[in-house]
This record gives sequence, structure tokens and C-alpha cells, in this order.
Amino acid sequence: MTTNRPTFTDNDFNVYAAARRLKKARVLELARETKLAKSTVQGALSRLASTGLVARITIHGTSFIRANSPTNRLRSLLAERRHLAERHAAQDKLLLQDIRFLQQAGATSRRKTARSTKRSRK
Repeated sequence: MTTNRPTFTDNDFNVYAAARRLKKARVLELARETKLAKSTVQGALSRLASTGLVARITIHGTSFIRANSPTNRLRSLLAERRHLAERHAAQDKLLLQDIRFLQQAGATSRRKTARSTKRSRK
């Protein structure tokens, strides 16, 4: 299974670094800080947000960008990965039980069919 990971550009890294420095900032402030066009900053923020490295927060009706710690993001991704692995293991266990049940049911019906065939030949 492949996952689509965004490819980060130099602009993305610059926007992320500026967001980390400023703690919380508006898009226009990030554009000024990085000397990039507002649309370029918005594109970078979109890619960064898709990985959880930045988040939009609203304070008193004003929207800000907050950079998340890459270490915390990595911890949450690892926790999510563990959770998914546990869930898949549980699903695999149930699937194996279903397969065994179906195999046993199939063996039983084959025996019944073999007996009825022997009786019909007599």
C-alpha cells in the first residue's frame, strides 16, 4: 500500500520555519516574513497542513497559523501506526477464525455428499 506524501519545496520549509519562529501568525505575516507571495504561502500551508505540521487556529474570530512540533507530530504518527497495526491484527484473527469455520463446514458437507453418493449407488 502506497501513501501519497507531499513533496516539500524550499518555500514550504521557509514558511514552516517562519511559522515556528512567529509561534502564531496570519498568512499575510508569513508572506512578509518569508518575502513570498500570499498565494505561494497558502500553497505551502496547504501541503504542510496535509501532514499535520501546521494547523489553523481561531482566536476571537481571527484565523492564525500555528506550527506543530515535528517531534510531537512524529509521536502521533507512530501512535496512529501502532493503533492501526493492532486493529489489523484483530481483524486478521477474526478472518482466520472465519476461514477455519468455512473449511470445517466445507469438509462436513463433502462427507455428507460422499455418503449420499454411496447410498445412491447401492
